[in-house]
Amino acid sequence: MVVNAMQRLSPVLREAVVLTVLEGLPVAGAARAAGCPVATMYWRVHAARKELAKVLQMGTVKSCMKSDENGM
Repeated sequence: MVVNAMQRLSPVLREAVVLTVLEGLPVAGAARAAGCPVATMYWRVHAARKELAKVLQMGTVKSCMKSDENGM
C-alpha cells in the first residue's frame, strides 16, 4: 500500500520523501542534494506527507468497505 502511494507522488515529491525519510537527511541536506532552496524542500516534504496521508487513508477506507462487503 505504501509503495503504491509513493508511486502516485510526482517525482520531486517522491525525491523529498526518499531523501528525508528513507535516507534520513536533514531538510537542508536534502535541499542541497536536490539542488533547491531549503524552503522549497520544506514545502515538498509537507506536500508529499499530505498527499501520502490522503492516498493511504483512501486505501484504508476502501479496505474497510471491502471487508464490510465480505462480511468481515
